[in-house]
Amino acid sequence: MVPCLLLYDFTFRGGTASAEDALALAREVRHVFVDDYLLHRDPYPSVADWSREQVRLTEERLSRLPADRPLILLNHYPVLQRHARVMGFEHLPLWCGTEATEPWLVRFPIKAVVYGHLHIPTSAREGDVAFESDPDHEPLIATTADIGARIAGIKARPTASAFAGDWPLRFSLAGVQAKFALARIGGSWYRPDAQTPSTHIVKPGAARNKHIEAFEARAMDLVRRAGFAVPRARVAHFDDQSAYVVERFDRELMPSGFSRRLHVEDLQQALGRDPEGKYLTSPADAIALLRRHDSELAYCFVEQLAINTAIGNADAHAKNYSIMLEHEPCLSPLYDLVPLGAYPQYSQLLTMPIGSRRHTGNITLKDWNALAVDCDLEPDHVVNIVSDVNQRLSSQLEPAFGEFAAQYSNLGKTVRQMQRYMTRNTDQACLDTVRPETPPTGRHDHRFEDGSDADPEVEKRFRIGANPRACSQPAGLARIP
Repeated sequence: MVPCLLLYDFTFRGGTASAEDALALAREVRHVFVDDYLLHRDPYPSVADWSREQVRLTEERLSRLPADRPLILLNHYPVLQRHARVMGFEHLPLWCGTEATEPWLVRFPIKAVVYGHLHIPTSAREGDVAFESDPDHEPLIATTADIGARIAGIKARPTASAFAGDWPLRFSLAGVQAKFALARIGGSWYRPDAQTPSTHIVKPGAARNKHIEAFEARAMDLVRRAGFAVPRARVAHFDDQSAYVVERFDRELMPSGFSRRLHVEDLQQALGRDPEGKYLTSPADAIALLRRHDSELAYCFVEQLAINTAIGNADAHAKNYSIMLEHEPCLSPLYDLVPLGAYPQYSQLLTMPIGSRRHTGNITLKDWNALAVDCDLEPDHVVNIVSDVNQRLSSQLEPAFGEFAAQYSNLGKTVRQMQRYMTRNTDQACLDTVRPETPPTGRHDHRFEDGSDADPEVEKRFRIGANPRACSQPAGLARIP
């Protein structure tokens, strides 16, 4: 066994010409290991010089060993650049090793390499050499009783931290609605940790939002039936508890049975804005960002915006749309599809207005046309997208909600109300004028002489350029927790 610590010299940089250019790009997108700031290189001029010296000394040791003695190399870092790519972040391999180690697999009788720097369990074989990362790591199983107790605890204290108690979890989940994550491996549930990425998100709901998990699952089902991309989601039962469980779209299953994390940024992140200002970002902000890369992305966003508008997801803010950056940038599947029409105590005004309107029941093709003009998009293309979305959703309302009513017989009245609500939204969106009858919209519906349906005071807080720290949500609006 050959223990070694070879560090890194910034040669794991893909096709970038120089280390300086690669580091500049990494710092530009803020993908930098803390090693860059905390690792003391003295007495060497740089970490790269330190690494080269460690490589030289280790090569000398290896050269003195008998050529017929099989070796197991124990290095903190992977010895092949392609193994560092498992993280899925383009720039991070810079801090993960050195190309100087790759020839060793031919020069020396190395039969296995064990490394742990990435904290991602992987197993591979190339020729006669086995590669293992954290081979002894075993994630902790999460029993049905464990999960049920966690769900019950969150329902009892919906504002309590999901990290409380004796269940140490490692995950990052945005939003104020209490939730936690699990890892699904080989048909069993496990507790996620640094080496075990989560694969599912669990949202228990709360008593004040009764049956919200069922309504969110049904909205996801409706959108899936209509042929749009959404993650797999359902209401799952653990002992005597139920919760909304959705599969993470930012994961990729590996041959080992574990998953790896994929690089995803929500629109608020991509715009470089404070997350507390998520209600201040407008469709124009998002579209301008996406058009800079690819105009097709802007039209994909319009499609997703139309879906959220049709189902009455008034809380679809900038953190509820994401960009996948693993390869070519693309929009992620839709998520957090909560039809707020089932909860009139919350604002029914859209976080992202369509033209001058914020209420889903009052939005017409003219408003979508106005949005297209304001955002420098092709109006006919936008109108065609919106019409297609609403026609496809409308065609699936009866089968989706019929099944829902049969499954939840105690919610029959509310289910049919939701169906009528979405039917009006989808029908209205295909018209050029607002229907004269206005549906019940809860306490936050506003109409004004200029034809808009947003409170002027609210509009002030939504305008582009407003201080994102001034107000995390518009005054007078109760956003869903």
